[in-house]
Amino acid sequence: MDDSHDLTINLAADLESTKDPCGDNPFPPEDPRWQLWAEATRKAEEDLYQFRADLLRRTNAVPQRGNFWEQFLALWIESFTGQFDIWARRAVCVVSGDAAIEVYDRWISRYLAAMLTLAQDRCPESYPQAQLITELHYQLLPRLQFWKAAARRHSREIQAQAAAVDQGQKTDPAGLVTPPVSEGSQILPAAPFATSVHQKAPKPKKRDPKYAALDALLRQIAAAHPQSHEEVFRSLEGRIDIPNAQPFVGARGWLAGFKRNKADARAWLSRAWSRLNLPPFPRGPKR
Repeated sequence: MDDSHDLTINLAADLESTKDPCGDNPFPPEDPRWQLWAEATRKAEEDLYQFRADLLRRTNAVPQRGNFWEQFLALWIESFTGQFDIWARRAVCVVSGDAAIEVYDRWISRYLAAMLTLAQDRCPESYPQAQLITELHYQLLPRLQFWKAAARRHSREIQAQAAAVDQGQKTDPAGLVTPPVSEGSQILPAAPFATSVHQKAPKPKKRDPKYAALDALLRQIAAAHPQSHEEVFRSLEGRIDIPNAQPFVGARGWLAGFKRNKADARAWLSRAWSRLNLPPFPRGPKR
């Protein structure tokens, strides 16, 4: 293959997480790439089902105690990064030449944007959507660069093999050069989703049970859609110990602290509300 063969891959009009993001085979049956694409698609489907099976197994194995929520949300993000790797790897198989590289670059950039949109649409309302989509974006960006590099390496090696055909190197029945089997020529990992390309951040320190309980109570209060900051502090009063923070410590109470210094109390609540990604209060004066 060379630049005279245009690479024509696009995103399907109705992108879904359970379907091939490119839709049908983009090449006509008489094109040698039709067979390459078909075989790579079958392998991608096999990898995808295996990935989902493994993801479900690990999701069901998450212990209910401890940092259950953090582990569960991490697996939710992985459900998108894993399939992104699988389909990005499939599309590399037909990249050869500068024109094809440009098409691949455009396609995978559009696929990343579509994946973020799909994740946002599928994110349940009870999840911290903004935090999850931001983290997903961070994890997809290095993958984008990884697969662009993989496409270029594949193109370079295919063209190098084509140049060596005259020297007696084998070709397959379709007339394409047989991929090399020497060490270093296998440009793509067998299971790209198994080893994350993203540099994971250090695991957060385990939160003090006292503050974890306070976070849980704040989430419960937020679910009731309080109308003001004062309503939140009234809901906290008598239900959980005050934190080591002003103005609550000095006033020895949630509501007393709010009445003593409303500005500091509201600032504390705003920080906690933002950290937990809770829904905003209704517009209007905060009583």
